[in-house]
This record gives sequence, C-alpha cells and structure tokens, in this order.
Amino acid sequence: MVAACHERGLLDASLRERIERIAHELEAWLPDVPASLVHGDLWSGNVLYTPRGPAIIDPAVYCHYSEVDLAMLTLFGSPPDAFYEAYWDASPPDDWPRREALFQLYPLLNHLLLFGGGYRNAVNAAVATDYGLWAIGLPATRPCRAETCR
Repeated sequence: MVAACHERGLLDASLRERIERIAHELEAWLPDVPASLVHGDLWSGNVLYTPRGPAIIDPAVYCHYSEVDLAMLTLFGSPPDAFYEAYWDASPPDDWPRREALFQLYPLLNHLLLFGGGYRNAVNAAVATDYGLWAIGLPATRPCRAETCR
C-alpha cells in the first residue's frame, strides 16, 4: 500500500521511508496474543441504533488484534464515554494512543490511495505522533485458524 501511494505521488520518499522503517519494528512492541475475529470496517456509518438497541452492519471480517475495530471506530468520530468505560472495563492499556495510531494508519493509507491527497496530512500525523517511532501493519493481518481465533 505504501509503495502504491508513493508510486502515485501521494507519499514523498521521506514519509515512505519512515513508514517502512517503522514497520520493521512492529514485533518489538506489539504483544504476542491470539488473533481475534474483528468486524473489519467498524466506523460510525456501520453502527445503527434501533429500537431494540445498537446493531453493526457491513462487516469485512478477518482476524487481527482486537483493538483494530476500536481504532477504526475512532478514526472518523468517536463513541460516547460510556462506550469506552464498557469496552475497557477499567482503563485502556498504557500504550493505547500508540496502538490506536498504528491501527488507524492502514485505513488512512487505504483512503489516501483510493481518494487522494486529502488524507496525506492524516497519514503524516499518524506517523509523526508524539508516542515515538511505533509502526504500521501493511496490513498487520494475522493468520487466524478456528482454534486460535477468539
């Protein structure tokens, strides 16, 4: 995805190199946990509120870190605080801001490639986050077998 964005002039060489360098360091800080089955496209437009309660639609199911859906949900808006209280059942992991930025980077790169330069600043901001040289998954999709996927 990074190469395609660069080839189309959507990423300069410096940003491409930063993203690629960071990608090589993923295994050093991401926890080694079993993959989870995720919705795959969980943004506010795919969350409906019905008389019977909330419903999610239009899944693109795959296996990944469980927080991928949460990061996608916060990319173009944010659910109310009560959502986070229920989701975390305490407080988020200490490195959540860094992981959130990581898990938002792939959809941002995808939007950059599909819809153009209007997403370049968001990609740059995700890479330049104050949480250090952290990384991207291009995509960081993890193999999922029925016996290992939660």
